[in-house]
Amino acid sequence: MAKSNNQINKESGTTVQETTLAVVDYRMGQLENAVKEGFAAHDKKLDGLTQNFATKEELSQVQARLNDYQWYFRALVTAFLIAIATGVGTIIIHR
Repeated sequence: MAKSNNQINKESGTTVQETTLAVVDYRMGQLENAVKEGFAAHDKKLDGLTQNFATKEELSQVQARLNDYQWYFRALVTAFLIAIATGVGTIIIHR
């Protein structure tokens, strides 16, 4: 069974005020440690999440590259459609 403050004070010969201050100091120290550890874990998680995002500068560079190669994609689609049309035309003609 846990000891009460009065029992602890009788055994140690300290006053209630001294014990209370010591307990408050201890608990504040534990709270500070918990907060430091919590913020460190939180910062680590945030760093892990933000590494997967792109900045505005990176997005603008990607957009510029896509705009440069947009003609290539259009030409590729056009060539693919012409190839399909040629195949269909060949099948129809040889029947």
